[in-house]
This record gives sequence, C-alpha cells and structure tokens, in this order.
Amino acid sequence: MNASDVFIAYDDVQYINRGWINRNRILMNGEGYMFTFSLKNDSSRKNINERYFTDRFNEQFEKFEKTLKISYGKAPYFDETTELVVNVKEEMIASRNSNIAVKIYRSLILIAQHLDLEIKFHLSSEITKGNELAGQERIIVLCNKVGANKYVNLSGGKHLYEERIFEEAGISLFFLEPEFSPYNQFDNKFVGRLSIIDALMFKGKDSVQDNLLNYKLTQ
Repeated sequence: MNASDVFIAYDDVQYINRGWINRNRILMNGEGYMFTFSLKNDSSRKNINERYFTDRFNEQFEKFEKTLKISYGKAPYFDETTELVVNVKEEMIASRNSNIAVKIYRSLILIAQHLDLEIKFHLSSEITKGNELAGQERIIVLCNKVGANKYVNLSGGKHLYEERIFEEAGISLFFLEPEFSPYNQFDNKFVGRLSIIDALMFKGKDSVQDNLLNYKLTQ
C-alpha cells in the first residue's frame, strides 16, 4: 500500500481456497501459527465479494484477541497494537454486513490510517470496467478508470503481465520486491512472513513506518 497513491482491493475475482484472504499467521511459542475466520459453505467458483463469514465471526474474533494476548502479552508494543486490533474489531462488528470483501477492505483502510498512510482506496467491484475483461486487460482498464499511469504488483505476478501491453496503454509496469529485515521476537529464532500485527507488536508503529520503504521496484 505504501508504494501506491491509489490502492484497489481486487474483490471481484474468484475466491482462492486455502489462500490468504480469510487467514494469516502470527507468532505462537516461537513458531508461525495460522489463524482463520471461517466462511459460509458456498461454491468455490464464486468471487471474493460473493463470499460471507459465518455467524461465528464475532466469537472467533474474540478468541483471536485472547490468542494475541497469550502470544504477545509481553511484547514491547502490545498496548499500542492492541488499540489497532480493537478498532478493527469494533468496525467489523458494527457492520452487519458479513461479506468478506467489505470487512477486509475496511481493515486495510484502518491499518493504513494507523500507519498514517495517505492513500485513496477503491473496491474493484465498484469500478465500471466490463465484466468480460480478464487478466492484464482488466488491470489496464482499472488503471485508466482511476487515472493511473503506473501499476505496481508483487513480484510473484511477473508471469501474468507483459510490459509491452502496458506500455501500449501508456502505463508503466513495476514489480515490488520486499526487503525483509529480521527483528527481535522474544530473543527466539526469527520467524518471518507473519501478519503485520507481529511487526507492530515487536517494533512499534514508528519503526514499522520507517521499514515500509524497504522494497525495490523492478520492471
């Protein structure tokens, strides 16, 4: 998000089973621990914005809070980070809409606000673009709709896009490669690629803000 002026949450694409849409990892007993918010049973072919959390969402969030306290209660920035988690919880519970796209979208906005990021947010489903489009053609239309002349994607998506196609549309294509730096996690062996909650617990908001610049953009 920090590499963008405009961030589009791509919610009208197919939900990925066993992906990172409704689950993530935190640190527990020195190891990565997966937490999940369950979804209502539905067709695996439905888009993200057509899937819903179960009626147990509030209960599961409260359980998640207790897990955080057990895992991070002694972390140096526990109170500061818990304030963000509580804000996300209150926002999600206040909304009676159990659509996973809506709840995740709001959580991303709250995280950006917590980190003082000045970004314009959009839901892809709210942008008129022609449902028959797919792949990079769809991305190019989204860029045009929000007036973007640069598109940034994670480096894992290099095989999905052709620089020539974007150049012909007047858009510069970039791939973001994060530069992860280990940090102290209760003096244990460092466990990486966890939720941003982990970094906030151990490093604090100010330090995480500085680290958001630790990436490279390649073409």
